[in-house]
Amino acid sequence: MIRKALTLSIIVIFSLLVVQSVWLYKVIINERASFRAVSEQALHTAITSELDSRLKNSSIISAVNVEVLKSATLDNKRHNIDQRFTLDSANLGAKSTLKLSIEQVFQEFLKNSDPINLDSLGKFFLIQLSSTGNSTDFTLEYSDGQNNIVNKNFDSSTNISTYSSFVVENYLNASKSMVLKAKVYYPLFVYKGDFLIIGFASVILLIFIVVAIVLQFKMLSRQITLAQLRENLTSFFTHELRSPLQSALSSIEMAEMYSDKPEVNNFLDLSRNKVIYINKLIEKLLDINKLEKNKVNLIMENFPLMESISQYLDHYFGRKDKSIVIEPLFDDKITVYGDRIHISNAIGNLLENAVKYSGDSVHIKILAEENSEDLTIIVEDNGIGIPPADQKRVFERFYRVNSAEHSAKGKGFGLGLNYVQWVAISHNGRVSVESEPGKGSKFKLTIKRG
Repeated sequence: MIRKALTLSIIVIFSLLVVQSVWLYKVIINERASFRAVSEQALHTAITSELDSRLKNSSIISAVNVEVLKSATLDNKRHNIDQRFTLDSANLGAKSTLKLSIEQVFQEFLKNSDPINLDSLGKFFLIQLSSTGNSTDFTLEYSDGQNNIVNKNFDSSTNISTYSSFVVENYLNASKSMVLKAKVYYPLFVYKGDFLIIGFASVILLIFIVVAIVLQFKMLSRQITLAQLRENLTSFFTHELRSPLQSALSSIEMAEMYSDKPEVNNFLDLSRNKVIYINKLIEKLLDINKLEKNKVNLIMENFPLMESISQYLDHYFGRKDKSIVIEPLFDDKITVYGDRIHISNAIGNLLENAVKYSGDSVHIKILAEENSEDLTIIVEDNGIGIPPADQKRVFERFYRVNSAEHSAKGKGFGLGLNYVQWVAISHNGRVSVESEPGKGSKFKLTIKRG
């Protein structure tokens, strides 16, 4: 049992870890994707700013008036920023204009005379990243298509980058000969935020589960040890007492045969009854132990419910010490699927308790409720009832209601209702009780069909 519980607990913990790992992985992927999108947008803006600074300081195009138009209608979410440039040429006339929407034209125009400045570009990129709260380390590499390659490393002041990175490649001219590559390192903050909250909560939850499982196993192990000890003691005493009690019973019966004195016979009869009482206790203990260990072979069959009750109707009929009325209130055609002997014994235990813990006038109703899944046998009496505090424990082994009224009504072993419970469980059913002191009890024995 402990091995099964341990295996199940390990599976549950492993499944939880897998789910949390997938969850955290997706959080990191989303954070990285968001940071990459922001970085790409910032780099495009930095390239435009760096080009604008070169255009303003260029001596080659001083004859041409260049104005960078910042249109309010531009979509900031586009990866290719569409900057508009207006060129007014004196040779073309005062009102003649040529509009170019391709920024790469100017990159090509300034490639040789005023090439891209990585220091300036890096500063603009750092400014853009800082404005969005995403400072990190990065490396810029520029190739002009003529085997000239320039590299430049930039470190953020916060120094919070990791070794994981991504590369953004930008073609600066129309022929794609001018290439700017930015290797951007993921900062540590992509692992913060939701990641830290989820990770911290997951660790706390995992620790809590492990501690709970350890405590549960300790309690379970202790209960199993106590149950095994109780079972061993019960088995030892029942087997050890069975033989001497049987010998004592035989000796008492022999003494009764050869004794002629009434006084002696009275004592012998009393002794014989006590020995029979103890023998019955031992037999019930052995039966319950077998049922708990699944060593009882149930003979499953369909049989009329009335057959399980008719024998008790004859048994209690004509009893002189009490007025007993047992009233079957169900259809004679109702059948039960189960072990005929054990189900009959379980019903017999319920009827015996109903008679024992009632007054001089006993009225017992036996009802049956059935559906496609199960059959419920109800035994309702007008007895002294069971206190609410005892109703949850009446099915425990050796438990007896601790009240003067119950003790006065009769002695018992505290095994009858425990036996009824095990009969119900062995038939994939259940047993319950509804009772009110002074107004009787209602026991429900439910048995699964087929």
